[in-house]
Amino acid sequence: MRAKIITTVLALALATTACAQLKDRSTDPYYPQYRTINHVPDSINKVVDSIIKANIATFQQDTALKAAVVRQLGMAGRIRTGNDSIFLRQYPGSMISYDIVRQRLGSTNEPEKIYAALKQLSPSVMKSAEVKAYLAEVEKMQVVAIGKMAPVFSLRDTSGKLVSLQDFRGQYVLIDFWASWCGPCRAENPHVVAAYQKYHTRNFTVLGVSLDKEDGKAAWLAAIQKDGLTWTHVSELKWWKGEVSKKYFVTGIPQNFLVDPQGRIVARNLRGQRLLDELETILNKKS
Repeated sequence: MRAKIITTVLALALATTACAQLKDRSTDPYYPQYRTINHVPDSINKVVDSIIKANIATFQQDTALKAAVVRQLGMAGRIRTGNDSIFLRQYPGSMISYDIVRQRLGSTNEPEKIYAALKQLSPSVMKSAEVKAYLAEVEKMQVVAIGKMAPVFSLRDTSGKLVSLQDFRGQYVLIDFWASWCGPCRAENPHVVAAYQKYHTRNFTVLGVSLDKEDGKAAWLAAIQKDGLTWTHVSELKWWKGEVSKKYFVTGIPQNFLVDPQGRIVARNLRGQRLLDELETILNKKS
């Protein structure tokens, strides 16, 4: 029970304030400066850690203590974010700065966004073997860049029928990667529903690609019905191991690709009101 509580409460909470150092950078010449600049958030995290461990028996039921911990971690996270920005500006030649950039890029697979972010780093960092290896992977992502033909795939729908992306040629189709277990995806679904309801009579549709697991089919089908997702849905039911998500370099969801009637990617990662605005602009151009 002790390990479980620390894992679910402390580890998840600290994830929001974690040091940008995803690797051991103790040999980096600017490591002392990084430790110094982030002394305050590091100290807060240590105090929070000790408080949780000291109150492990009652922590789950102590709502006041949990709220205080969340506030402290939030403050530490905000301080660290600001400090990381300062460090990045002052020390662009540090591999720690590269870690900061990578952390902020998250799971993005948009080459243009990645290249723009990496411009903050010095030529010496860009020439490092580690960065060169990353750039080689980024170059592979060009296959799903805006302007490229969307990689064709065929998957089974909810009834077992094989559906191909090519079946949607002649229409604008939003390839929407999501999953029933993904909270942010479910929160985004109302916006996708609104877009579908507003534009499906104007040569627009959605193709849902689920990253649910093999034992999650029932949950997938239930989520489709509960969220009112009335378009075509397909899935390999292989979680992150599906070939289609790999083909599109999807390492985080929700994520989407807007494909034009000729099969070309014209926009990506459209969320909230931006999805409706982009569709309005594109479809008006074609009308």
